[in-house]
Amino acid sequence: SDLGGGSLEDLWAFNEEVVARAIYNSEIPVVSAVGHEIDFTISDFVADLRAPTPSAAAELVVQDKNDLMQMITTHGRKMTQSVFRGIESGKSRIDAILKSHALHVPGNLIREYRFRLDDTEQSVRRFSAYRLEGNRLRLSRIQARLLALNPEGILKRGYSITTRMRDGQVVTRSDQVTAGEDLKIRLASGSIQSTVNATEEE
Repeated sequence: SDLGGGSLEDLWAFNEEVVARAIYNSEIPVVSAVGHEIDFTISDFVADLRAPTPSAAAELVVQDKNDLMQMITTHGRKMTQSVFRGIESGKSRIDAILKSHALHVPGNLIREYRFRLDDTEQSVRRFSAYRLEGNRLRLSRIQARLLALNPEGILKRGYSITTRMRDGQVVTRSDQVTAGEDLKIRLASGSIQSTVNATEEE
């Protein structure tokens, strides 16, 4: 949620019970970013996370891409190393068996299994590289979607957020206001206070 600057009355909508309950019961994580760094509302306490501004909220939600890439690389490396350790352990055991005189006769069969382990090792390497690249691509797409939803980015593209001065309610329909009512229009930089001359319905 985001209102930008303004007086304490602008924040009152975020103190209403119906809003607090909706945030609390939401299955989707909610970040409260009303744009008042020193003011708190009930919504701040029931949200999953509070941020002082929309930009700060975006930074908290979208982790640094390089950090996420490093995490994926580290986990992929650990997974691959674990598999390789198992393969190397199997090779060592097979080598020990090959040196045993008691099993000299079935040596060809054992060598065949060792060749299979070599093939498995190569397959694991190819699969690990494929999975790592896939995770990187998915991470890039997710980051692009989250940044596209950032309110600051939307405002910079020419959109605005209009709220009623009397209760801070975001205006999305013309029937929410009446002629003579005062409005506040949030822009990418600053805000405008205006008065409704007339309303039209589509």
